[in-house]
Amino acid sequence: MNFPQIDNVTYTQIDSYLFRSVIRIGGDYWSYGISPGTGNVSLSPHSQLIEKTAVNHKSGFLLDTGAVAPGEQAFAGTYSDVNPELYIGGGNYGDLFPSNGKETIKINTWLNGAFSMNEIAYGKVKMDSITKTPVGGNWYDLYPAFTPDLIFAPNFRGLGLPSTYIYHIITDGWWCEESFCHREEKCEDLDLFSEGYTFKFQFDIGTAQYLLVPLGALAVQPKDGSYGCKLYIQEFEPSEGFSSQVVLGSFVIQLFRNYVDYDPVHNSPRIFFRLSDFVDFNDAYIGSAPTLELDDGVEWMTSEQVLFNV
Repeated sequence: MNFPQIDNVTYTQIDSYLFRSVIRIGGDYWSYGISPGTGNVSLSPHSQLIEKTAVNHKSGFLLDTGAVAPGEQAFAGTYSDVNPELYIGGGNYGDLFPSNGKETIKINTWLNGAFSMNEIAYGKVKMDSITKTPVGGNWYDLYPAFTPDLIFAPNFRGLGLPSTYIYHIITDGWWCEESFCHREEKCEDLDLFSEGYTFKFQFDIGTAQYLLVPLGALAVQPKDGSYGCKLYIQEFEPSEGFSSQVVLGSFVIQLFRNYVDYDPVHNSPRIFFRLSDFVDFNDAYIGSAPTLELDDGVEWMTSEQVLFNV
């Protein structure tokens, strides 16, 4: 699609009801390995870019980032060597996001761009090696008293968890800095990323669908050897102006093919997402498959494991 010429407009951030900019959170940017100041664009429902690419008052965009850290996440699964895809404007997205494709989660958003959640949990899954669907699992609710809202934020790298609802992030062998944790061993030498540890997200949309994000999707093994393994999980302090919501950044967004449908006149944005064809990480899943409780439970106190309020 062709971009229109829009004079005297400077796009300063991604700030939409669906994909939001996170302010004052660490040193995180649009994508791993990309320096700040490389350029930004607004894709909000009423931005000039969205409105000037509308057809019959309708617009939208499709985003499939591909692998955001190619060459540094091979331990987590596989990915294709493709360029990121971003389509903006009104038109027929049927060929880009066919209705008969992979199972899709559809969400109508709140006006503030946050998604209401039924469950945000952390645990372990057992997958059928052939169908790649869950057959067993144990997850522990991270927020048993009150489930915070969730936002997607492409300018954030990993997973952000508000500490208001987390007693503490307990680590054994991990050292944590402002926006990530790290350890000396290489990611590929850790059993942690091959044992089914996942975050489970269930949106409040009236279906049994849920999303599994493997822990390995949040980790990188830097090519330059600066760290053995880096894990992009950040604890937020809302009192310091950080987010009070759970934030899914580009390391999570890379797992999906995302289509956003805007009707700027009637203000009815919707988001559709399914697993990407380009990134196939172990234990990533979207669907509603029932799971049996694992017989062996979850061995929380292993030497590598990161624990969350358990």
